Amino acid sequence: MSELIDNVFTQVVDPSQQVNLPNDRGVFLKGLFALIFFIVPGFMIALILTKMCFDDSKIALESYNKAPHLYKESSISKIKKGRMLVYIGLGVFVFETIVFLGYLSR
Repeated sequence: MSELIDNVFTQVVDPSQQVNLPNDRGVFLKGLFALIFFIVPGFMIALILTKMCFDDSKIALESYNKAPHLYKESSISKIKKGRMLVYIGLGVFVFETIVFLGYLSR
């Protein structure tokens, strides 16, 4: 019985039947807008978008790790790009904060 279940989960799915990960476009857009709001003065909005992006991407990556053959590669790429944009935005935010504090300490 266990072998039958394993075969069902490891079978190859036709690429035309693969679906997108849940909320892949949303994760990418939240990451993009978080980066934009980290650059312009709007870091509170960016922090909220960052949290939402990380939560949504965690859910999507968990479902991808359970059955990677069911999802399109372009979909996982959008999730990874959204997370990358958030990390870049957080780096910019930390840099801006350090420069601002350095400026204030003169």
